[in-house]
Amino acid sequence: MDLRRLFRSVPYWFSFINVPHLFGALLDRSTRNTLQPSLILSALAVATFIQSSESELGLRGRVRALALQEQAQSALEASLNAG
Repeated sequence: MDLRRLFRSVPYWFSFINVPHLFGALLDRSTRNTLQPSLILSALAVATFIQSSESELGLRGRVRALALQEQAQSALEASLNAG
């Protein structure tokens, strides 16, 4: 799972995300905890799914992508319920 690969392979899908700012926040310990976990988990799910053709990660990758998507959905719902 590589977020850099995701943003390089399909940049027009994520044009609304300031990629340098996102990676800066991910790498900075003081700002990392301000990121929405569901955003990161869903991006990882998409990145994993994109790499899940039979020539790459295959079925294992698709199962992992689904698990990441479910975690992202749970994180989003928990955040919304917390207010």
